[in-house]
Amino acid sequence: MEVRESKDRIEVFDGPRRVAEHKRVLEPIDARVTAAEHRPPRNEGPCARRSESAEEKRLIERVPESAAYVARLRERGRGSTRDLRWLLRMIDDYPESAMRGALLDACHYGMTDLDRLERMVLRRIARDFFPKDDDDDR
Repeated sequence: MEVRESKDRIEVFDGPRRVAEHKRVLEPIDARVTAAEHRPPRNEGPCARRSESAEEKRLIERVPESAAYVARLRERGRGSTRDLRWLLRMIDDYPESAMRGALLDACHYGMTDLDRLERMVLRRIARDFFPKDDDDDR
């Protein structure tokens, strides 16, 4: 790449071919200037709303109750791929009834912390598999 500056133009060459040509901006010295035509349109840049990811689709297919929870995660800015994969792992690992109940409770109370959701599931499993018998305590 080669950059040639003239009094009023900047040209960028790749070998003998001119790749880009722009008007030179003189005022902001040592500042980064981006031409308006190089900026993405509003709501279409990297920060724009993403469409459903593959993980999100799998979650909703497997456990439809998770749709509201995933939407809440997205609202709070916590719906990353890592979080969705963690939720998928929990759905794979834990019994469906305990997972559904915990998801419904989490949605009801507006919770988005996945660690806390997992503890809720584990508490439900502990009650199901290890019931407390008052007769055994004696």
